[in-house]
Amino acid sequence: MKLENAFTLSLKENFQEYKNGSIDDEVVNVTFIIADDEFMIRNSIKRVLLRQLKDIKKNIKCHIIEACDGLECIMALYIATTKQIKVDAVISDETMAYMNGSYSSKVLENLMKQGKFAKTPMFVSSALINIELKEIFSSIVVKIYSKPLDNNSVIDLLRNCKLI
Repeated sequence: MKLENAFTLSLKENFQEYKNGSIDDEVVNVTFIIADDEFMIRNSIKRVLLRQLKDIKKNIKCHIIEACDGLECIMALYIATTKQIKVDAVISDETMAYMNGSYSSKVLENLMKQGKFAKTPMFVSSALINIELKEIFSSIVVKIYSKPLDNNSVIDLLRNCKLI
């Protein structure tokens, strides 16, 4: 798997670059939404995620949907749902300017309870890790990782998603 094989859905680019590869029974398709207001962090997470998936499974095609804040994350999940694209997980930063990860997790949980979105696990990366932090998130948040995500965190995330 190469980075150029992954598609990127950017809300800023009017979804025109969205490309869904052909369905192949031999290929496992996985899709992640990465929400972070810092481009470099999104890129870093994407690189580590793609590298780990390539090392673990050779027949995997990874699709990355990028969002710059919690609201774009919600919109991306909505669009993926309307296009019948299964999102395997949301990886979100906690601290973002327009809508943070904890608030977007509560909105997403509410929409999932209403049946508007498929149940999608959410993972949060945060520079501030403490025991009380988990209490501000909704129940869809599976785990909180220290920012930035490293190889071990990504492997743990993939295990939690049951992809390895």
